Parts: sequence; structure tokens; C-alpha cells
Amino acid sequence: MTDLIGVDIGSDSVRVSVRNGKTGKNLDLERPLSRSQNGHEHTMSGPALWAQIVLMLNEYDPQISSLYSQNELPGDDISLLADSELENSGNADTWQENHGKKPYQSIASTKSDAIIQPLKNRIPAFVCVAATCLMVVMRRVSHANAAYFEPIQPGHEVIVWMDTRARAEALWVSSRLPELALAQIGGTVTPEMGIAKLKWVDNHFQKPGSEICVFELYDWVTYVFLAGGYTASGKVKCVSGDMPRFPPGLMAMDGSVKGWAPEILEALEISTKVCCTPNTFDAARVFPYVGTPLGNYNGLTVSHGCIDCYAGWAGQVCSNKTTLESRASSLLMVAGTLTCFIALVSPDHARAVPGLWGPFLQLLHLPVYSFGQPCTGQLFTELFEDYTEIVGDNAPFEFVEKHARDIEYRKGYSLPVLARHYLYYGDKHGNRSPCGDFRMGEILVDGKNAANADTMQCAIQERNIESLVLRYYLTIEFLVFQTKHLCETLAQSCGAIGEVFITGSQAQNVRFILMLVQFAFTGAPVKIRPNDNKYAGSQGIALSMAPYVEQDLQFVDKKQGMWVEPELKVAESRATAILQAKYRAYRQMAAWQQLFHGTMGEL
Repeated sequence: MTDLIGVDIGSDSVRVSVRNGKTGKNLDLERPLSRSQNGHEHTMSGPALWAQIVLMLNEYDPQISSLYSQNELPGDDISLLADSELENSGNADTWQENHGKKPYQSIASTKSDAIIQPLKNRIPAFVCVAATCLMVVMRRVSHANAAYFEPIQPGHEVIVWMDTRARAEALWVSSRLPELALAQIGGTVTPEMGIAKLKWVDNHFQKPGSEICVFELYDWVTYVFLAGGYTASGKVKCVSGDMPRFPPGLMAMDGSVKGWAPEILEALEISTKVCCTPNTFDAARVFPYVGTPLGNYNGLTVSHGCIDCYAGWAGQVCSNKTTLESRASSLLMVAGTLTCFIALVSPDHARAVPGLWGPFLQLLHLPVYSFGQPCTGQLFTELFEDYTEIVGDNAPFEFVEKHARDIEYRKGYSLPVLARHYLYYGDKHGNRSPCGDFRMGEILVDGKNAANADTMQCAIQERNIESLVLRYYLTIEFLVFQTKHLCETLAQSCGAIGEVFITGSQAQNVRFILMLVQFAFTGAPVKIRPNDNKYAGSQGIALSMAPYVEQDLQFVDKKQGMWVEPELKVAESRATAILQAKYRAYRQMAAWQQLFHGTMGEL
């Protein structure tokens, strides 16, 4: 049996999940990350991030953490983290009983004089890393007849996805990328994308005689695992074969850094080297599928990771006994602060779809599309902030749902009927999919002047409980309409969606899920995760390695791995007719807004 270690790096925290090879239970840990912001600049420290990961590995098994603690970590980074709290899932006691080890309080006892030994007298372990779309900028240097990477700007070498300094470069790259490459990322390049940031690095850091190299963050942390960690001076020893030459015509996933063919980078006049963790087991496969073992460091097998939005889905399909081909035409909806959709399709149906990202062939054996909404759960957060005095200290969703049910009972009609003269188009923070137009915004149609006995009586902008319930419902309605819009866009090119999986905090909203099932996903079976599992990414990336180890892939913790079918109700015929009519109006609003901004942009 083999322990599977999953690392999931976000913008504000890093999570580690270790799946016990004997019991199938998870040890879940989390530590905060510190980001620096200066105007459009958003950065963080690589050694500080690595220190947090090693501290959690030490909680899991000091023998593994000692592999990466032969040199003192940079004092500045450790002092920054000294007061941070270690969070865990409460499974530590169970884990310790099965492994017979106790966590250390700190990494100090293992850091300076540890003798590195291969892992002995313990079950084997694999590690795999997922990370949000961050980029690491390093310089290759020579020291004592060895090559090392050192940060180009110590403490700021990790460029976070929301860094928008590459605004000019985004426009420049967008005008020069091949049409097919643009089609894969929704038709335009944004400053948040890795390819724009890569051009920005090329413009600002390239100097004669200096070898500047960039990594995807998930690849950089994987590289550090394989290279043996950071030295005391913040350097990482270079591993042979870290500059692959990707095949002609290859395009990176999600407009990121890794995976562009040489001729595309040459056309973009980019000379900065794109590096990655070499595949020491099969050098010919320079971009293997997620979970594929790449190499071994003193008994710890290091595997190929992915961008974090794919981690949970990769674990779901890789760890299931059903064949991957049976998952074709399936859709994962990760509905949280924002919403990401991951779709698997048959190779026969893979083609560029306007407004959606993909198809990408690098992640799994089947083509993958990704698309999403940049602001979903955040819409509810901002709504409740507008009604702080009314909501008070109550749990906001429970509070508004209670009053929504009261209004429906008192008036004798469902909210779709009561709100039929009101309409909200809610691209408050722009549109990623399916329009790919961040100029788009909100549109409100207030129905107060059309009020009668079977409608709401308030104005949208009033500050009372009825207007709160109205805006809450209209937000749900908009998200359902846009989800249906996205699904129709995919289905028109790639065929009908066969099954839907929904996870994330919004999967707990019964009203939202019911409307999705009845209206957005009509005809497709839907399953949800019954709890909001913030470790879905770290657990998923751990499970992506399951096909490469000899163990029962179905040996899962039922509490954390179970998908259930939501309770369904028969849709009210009048409400269905109203939603169909309003959906047509929603589509007209989306098209009109694009036309309007296009016209204004030409004047």
C-alpha cells in the first residue's frame, strides 16, 4: 500500500491531503500564505510557500520532511510564518494511530544537521501538486561547478494570477497568437493569463548573459520536490532535462505558460525559457497526463500535477473503476466564490467552441474543456453586505431562505411567479464564458410598476426583507440562466451532456440546485457533494496518482468521496413557462450588451 500526498496551492493558503494507503483515510492540513500587493502587482515568496508545505509534511511524517530540511530555510521566511496557525481536519489522531508517529511542533529539530537517508521502514509515498495559475520567475546561475535556480526578485518571484501588470502585453499577444490558439481560450488574451505574463517577464527581465526561466507554480513546487528542496541561501539545485522542446503546434492549457510550441513563442518574440520538471522515467513524454510519476527523490515518488481547477475532477475520474471513456460527455461544476466548469467529451466531438476554453489534450486521455463565471458566490456575499442591518448576526442563507419560504406561503405563489416582472443580468465583474467580454456588467429590470396581486410589490433597490428575498432569487435565476447558456453552447458543438457533478459551497443551496436540475440541466442526471469540502483539490490531486499504485481504487472515505442525487420536485408548469420566457430575454440582454459595447468602442 502507498500513501498518496496531494498539495493544493491557492492564492491565500496551501492545503495538503495525505491518503493513508492502509486505511484510505485522509489527513487534511492547511496553512496560510502571505501575498504582497502594490497596485497591479501581486506576488509572493517561493521559500515562504515551501516552508509551509514542509511544515505540513512534518506533521504527516518527520522522516519525509527531513528529506527537505538538510539546510536551514531562509530566516526571513520562517520568521514571517512563526505565528501562523496550523489548521487540520481533525483526523490527526486516527492517522497517528495507524502510522505510530507523533507530529513535531516545528521543523526546527530537523533542519540543520539531518542526514538524508532514503525512506526506510515505512510504506511508500507519492506526491502530486496542483496550484492556481501562478508563475515563478527564476534565474539559472552556476556555483561550485553546479547549476542552481535563484529568484529573480527574492520574495516576489511568484507572480499571482490576479497580477495585472501585463495589460499592454495581453493586447500585444492577443493580436499575434494563431487563430486556433485564441479560439482555445475564448478569443482573447487577458492580463491574468500566463502567456501575457510571460511576455511581460521577457520585456522586463531579459538581459544579455542572463538566463531567465519561468515555471508554472505547480511545476515549480514539483521541481523543488524532485531537486531536494531549497538551500539555505534560497537556491534550488537544477535537475537535468528541465527545458523540454514541445511538439510543433502544441498550445498551453488556459493560456498559461507551459506547453507552447517553439514556433509560437518565436512568433511572439519570447526568448525567456519555459522550464518544467523533467520526466526522468520517460524522457520522451515531456507533458505527461496528471498523476504520472516523473521521478524519485530518496524514496518519495514525485508525480506530474496540474492547474488547481482540474485537480478535483482529475481525482474523480482517475480513481474510479469505471473507464475514462464512460465519462465522456460529463460535466463538473465547481460552484464557489466563482464557478469553474470542466467538461470531458469524446475525441470525435472535440473542436474549438466560441466562448469556451479548449479542447485541451494534455490533462487526461479524453479532451477537456474549461469555462466559468468569474463572480458567482461573490454575488451573494456582496448582496448580503448591502443588507447587513437586516441580516444582522444571522446565517445569511438560512435567514433569507426562511423569509423566502414565508413570502411564498403567504402569497400562495412560488418565487419564479412572484418575480416574473423583474429581471437581473448579473455579469457584475465581466463575462469569462460564453461571451469572453469583461466589459459586460449588470442590467436590472425593476418590475414594481407592473406589480399586481401575484407579484412582488417592492422596488429592487429598496432596503427591506422583501427586496432582499427578491434580489437573492434574481441572483439565483441569473446564475441558472447563464449555466444553461454555457451548457447549450457546449452541447451545440460537442453533443448533449450525459451527466453532471456539482461541488463547492453553492452545492449546498437547495433552491439553486433544484432550479439547475429542473431548468439548466434538463434531462441529464445530476449528483452533488453533500458537504462543502475545501480539501477537494488536495484530495483530488492525491487520487490522480491512484492508477499508478497497486491498491484498491475504490477504497475511499465515504464521508468525503460520496456523490448523492439531490431531492427533486416536479417543476410547476407556470413557473417553467415563465423561466423559459425570461431565459429568452436573458439571451437577448447578453447579445444586446455585447453589441452596445462594441458600438461604443468604435466611437
